[in-house]
Amino acid sequence: MFKRTSSGKPVRRVRVREGGTGILYLNGSPVQERFIPNYDLENTRELLQAFQELKDSRGVSLKDNYWCQGDNWFPSMVSYLYWHAFFPYVKYKPLVDAFIDGHVEFEFDNQGAFYHLLMLVTGKRDSNAIKTAIFRSLVRLNNALAAARSNANLMFFRFELNDFRSVEIRRTLDELGGNYLEVVPPGRIVNLLGYLVRRRPYYYYGGVSARNCFNRRYDFTGLDRCLATLFARVVENLEFTVSGYVKETRKHSRRLKRTNIKTLYGFDDSNGYIFPLLYACHRRNIKTVGHQHGAYVRRHASYVMEGIAKEDFRWFDQIIVWGRYWKDHLMNISNVYEPSTLLVGANRNTLNYSNDGERSYSRQRGVLIPYEFTTNTYKVGRYMERLIELGYRVYFKPRSDEALEDQLEAYCLAPEARQRLAIVEKIDARVMRDIDVVAGTMTTLVYELLPFRKATWIFDVEYKHLEDLVEQGLAYKVRYEDLATLDQRDFTAAEFYVDYMFAPESLHETLAKHVLTYENGRERHL
Repeated sequence: MFKRTSSGKPVRRVRVREGGTGILYLNGSPVQERFIPNYDLENTRELLQAFQELKDSRGVSLKDNYWCQGDNWFPSMVSYLYWHAFFPYVKYKPLVDAFIDGHVEFEFDNQGAFYHLLMLVTGKRDSNAIKTAIFRSLVRLNNALAAARSNANLMFFRFELNDFRSVEIRRTLDELGGNYLEVVPPGRIVNLLGYLVRRRPYYYYGGVSARNCFNRRYDFTGLDRCLATLFARVVENLEFTVSGYVKETRKHSRRLKRTNIKTLYGFDDSNGYIFPLLYACHRRNIKTVGHQHGAYVRRHASYVMEGIAKEDFRWFDQIIVWGRYWKDHLMNISNVYEPSTLLVGANRNTLNYSNDGERSYSRQRGVLIPYEFTTNTYKVGRYMERLIELGYRVYFKPRSDEALEDQLEAYCLAPEARQRLAIVEKIDARVMRDIDVVAGTMTTLVYELLPFRKATWIFDVEYKHLEDLVEQGLAYKVRYEDLATLDQRDFTAAEFYVDYMFAPESLHETLAKHVLTYENGRERHL
């Protein structure tokens, strides 16, 4: 239970449950319905900009205060700051401010984003020191053994061990005869022990901590008490995290020295946990190649790096993008990239974009709505219900790595609407024949479905990630109140040049050209 006291004032006690997909329930009712006001990603961006421009006593900006061993570590924290500190604060600001002021205390049924935000605000940390020490020792032992035993010349970074997003990449690497060592998060202690016993060749990132080696002090003058409290805790967390990253980099560097690794390849992750391994590879002159896994958009802070100088941002040496569009767009929305580092190649997955065949539901307009793990799912649920009321056939495409019931719960649909949803297990030409519109707010899948030449709707909610499509004339902005009065224009696909956004090159060609460039320890020139 989280408690704060307020002298002479009654404290309200609230029971909290967080749904598997981010819906917050207070005393059994979804928060989006009755408590939280509208919020906007622009508010999050403004907080991030204000935070990184905080000044210390010397007048130096916070973003310039975390240089260590030749690298500026602040960019490694931008994704965390945006998505895990400032965004949930903006989203739940009334609750957090009431908590900081001592007007409310929370009792949690489970642990999700809001729970971890309050952990941040209170400065609480993992109290199970013995378990943590065992975990970190197992990570160190595993990585030492993996580095010593492996003769691989490629490190293959994955978001998780069974990551569905990299299945096709892994299959292609195997077909091309790639000799790789998988880089994955360590998981639980029981998993670590099992893999060690079975000698599974995994190399882990993370699992390293260190004392705070920075201890900077910043001027919070002009901030209200709640925001000053948040900023102070975020600074503390940033410094402990970066101190751990610096230590982890040294460990990776020592282990890499004794391996045959020539290339680190994986998705273009911008989260902090990949930076220690990236920086270690840079120091060992190991080539690093990232592969685009999602949309590069103007409102994605950790890809744009607003306010960060180009020389302060070291990431992958090269990035494979899906088409010329993504290279041009990334260069347009950000100042931290060199054109020569962005390589046009294949998408991470392939879809059959055929539109041939007869519709199954010729009298109903079909709207495909993919599941989005980061959006205002409560509001999107209201769009879904309204479309069903208006006679549309609504198709729902879940993710394969989360339970369907958890995903549906996030939309808070009425039982009748939920029963009338058509669940789409796999996107293929047969399904897309019955679709007139693809609608969403955040998911990259909306981009990937453009070649089917369906009308694209971007629902008007607080999440603006896909607004780039609207601004470029590739999608229509649709408001809830307009659903009943849409005209034929709103069902017309925009002009779209497929090869510009998605290069015709195969994944085999791309990986052979840019990743598997070493044979028997020697560079292979194509």
